[in-house]
Amino acid sequence: MTGQTFGKIFFYGCFALAAVFAAAGWLWAWFVLRTIDGPLILHFSDYTGINQIGGLAEIHGVGATGVVIVALNYFLARQLQAGEPRWAKLLAGTTLFLAVLLFAALAAIISVNQ
Repeated sequence: MTGQTFGKIFFYGCFALAAVFAAAGWLWAWFVLRTIDGPLILHFSDYTGINQIGGLAEIHGVGATGVVIVALNYFLARQLQAGEPRWAKLLAGTTLFLAVLLFAALAAIISVNQ
Protein backbone atom coordinates (compact mmCIF):
# COMPACT_ATOMS: atom_id res chain seq x y z
CA MET A 1 0.00 0.00 0.00
CA THR A 2 1.46 3.32 -1.00
CA GLY A 3 1.43 6.48 1.06
CA GLN A 4 -1.00 8.11 -1.33
CA THR A 5 -3.45 5.21 -1.02
CA PHE A 6 -3.23 5.32 2.78
CA GLY A 7 -3.88 9.06 2.67
CA LYS A 8 -7.04 8.56 0.63
CA ILE A 9 -8.26 5.77 2.90
CA PHE A 10 -7.64 7.95 5.94
CA PHE A 11 -9.35 10.97 4.35
CA TYR A 12 -12.47 9.22 3.10
CA GLY A 13 -12.60 6.85 6.07
CA CYS A 14 -12.63 9.72 8.55
CA PHE A 15 -15.49 11.44 6.78
CA ALA A 16 -17.43 8.20 6.32
CA LEU A 17 -17.11 7.36 10.02
CA ALA A 18 -17.97 10.94 10.98
CA ALA A 19 -21.13 10.80 8.86
CA VAL A 20 -22.09 7.48 10.44
CA PHE A 21 -21.53 8.75 13.99
CA ALA A 22 -23.47 11.99 13.37
CA ALA A 23 -26.42 10.36 11.62
CA ALA A 24 -26.57 7.28 13.86
CA GLY A 25 -26.49 9.36 17.03
CA TRP A 26 -29.27 11.58 15.74
CA LEU A 27 -31.46 8.65 14.67
CA TRP A 28 -30.76 6.70 17.85
CA ALA A 29 -31.73 9.66 20.03
CA TRP A 30 -34.87 10.28 18.02
CA PHE A 31 -36.02 6.64 18.14
CA VAL A 32 -35.39 6.31 21.87
CA LEU A 33 -36.70 9.70 23.02
CA ARG A 34 -39.72 10.16 20.74
CA THR A 35 -42.07 8.42 23.17
CA ILE A 36 -41.30 10.77 26.08
CA ASP A 37 -44.11 13.32 26.46
CA GLY A 38 -42.56 15.69 28.98
CA PRO A 39 -39.56 17.93 28.61
CA LEU A 40 -36.19 16.29 28.10
CA ILE A 41 -33.14 16.90 30.26
CA LEU A 42 -30.50 18.18 27.84
CA HIS A 43 -27.76 19.03 30.32
CA PHE A 44 -27.20 17.76 33.85
CA SER A 45 -24.39 18.58 36.23
CA ASP A 46 -23.56 16.85 39.50
CA TYR A 47 -22.89 20.22 41.10
CA THR A 48 -25.85 22.29 39.94
CA GLY A 49 -28.39 19.68 38.84
CA ILE A 50 -30.48 20.17 35.71
CA ASN A 51 -29.09 23.08 33.69
CA GLN A 52 -31.08 22.85 30.47
CA ILE A 53 -34.35 21.27 29.41
CA GLY A 54 -35.92 21.05 25.98
CA GLY A 55 -37.72 18.77 23.61
CA LEU A 56 -37.23 16.76 20.46
CA ALA A 57 -36.78 19.97 18.46
CA GLU A 58 -33.48 20.58 20.24
CA ILE A 59 -32.42 16.97 19.61
CA HIS A 60 -33.17 17.46 15.90
CA GLY A 61 -31.25 20.74 15.99
CA VAL A 62 -28.16 19.08 17.45
CA GLY A 63 -28.32 16.15 15.02
CA ALA A 64 -28.95 18.29 11.95
CA THR A 65 -26.16 20.67 12.92
CA GLY A 66 -23.75 17.75 13.26
CA VAL A 67 -24.68 16.31 9.85
CA VAL A 68 -24.38 19.74 8.20
CA ILE A 69 -20.97 20.35 9.80
CA VAL A 70 -19.69 16.97 8.57
CA ALA A 71 -20.94 17.70 5.04
CA LEU A 72 -19.50 21.23 4.93
CA ASN A 73 -16.16 20.07 6.31
CA TYR A 74 -16.04 17.33 3.67
CA PHE A 75 -16.49 19.80 0.83
CA LEU A 76 -14.00 22.20 2.40
CA ALA A 77 -11.44 19.43 2.84
CA ARG A 78 -11.92 18.29 -0.76
CA GLN A 79 -10.98 21.80 -1.88
CA LEU A 80 -8.02 21.88 0.51
CA GLN A 81 -6.73 18.53 -0.73
CA ALA A 82 -5.46 19.99 -4.00
CA GLY A 83 -3.27 22.64 -2.42
CA GLU A 84 -2.74 21.71 1.23
CA PRO A 85 -3.20 17.95 1.80
CA ARG A 86 -1.95 18.15 5.41
CA TRP A 87 -4.66 20.63 6.33
CA ALA A 88 -7.25 18.46 4.60
CA LYS A 89 -6.18 15.43 6.66
CA LEU A 90 -6.21 17.50 9.85
CA LEU A 91 -9.72 18.70 9.05
CA ALA A 92 -10.82 15.12 8.36
CA GLY A 93 -9.49 13.91 11.71
CA THR A 94 -10.97 16.87 13.56
CA THR A 95 -14.36 16.27 11.95
CA LEU A 96 -14.28 12.64 13.07
CA PHE A 97 -13.39 13.74 16.60
CA LEU A 98 -16.28 16.24 16.60
CA ALA A 99 -18.73 13.58 15.36
CA VAL A 100 -17.65 11.16 18.10
CA LEU A 101 -18.15 13.90 20.71
CA LEU A 102 -21.60 14.63 19.26
CA PHE A 103 -22.46 10.94 19.46
CA ALA A 104 -21.32 10.85 23.10
CA ALA A 105 -23.39 13.93 23.91
CA LEU A 106 -26.52 12.38 22.39
CA ALA A 107 -25.81 9.12 24.23
CA ALA A 108 -25.56 11.10 27.49
CA ILE A 109 -28.89 12.78 26.79
CA ILE A 110 -30.46 9.38 26.16
CA SER A 111 -29.03 7.91 29.37
CA VAL A 112 -30.24 10.81 31.52
CA ASN A 113 -33.77 10.70 30.11
CA GLN A 114 -34.46 6.96 30.33
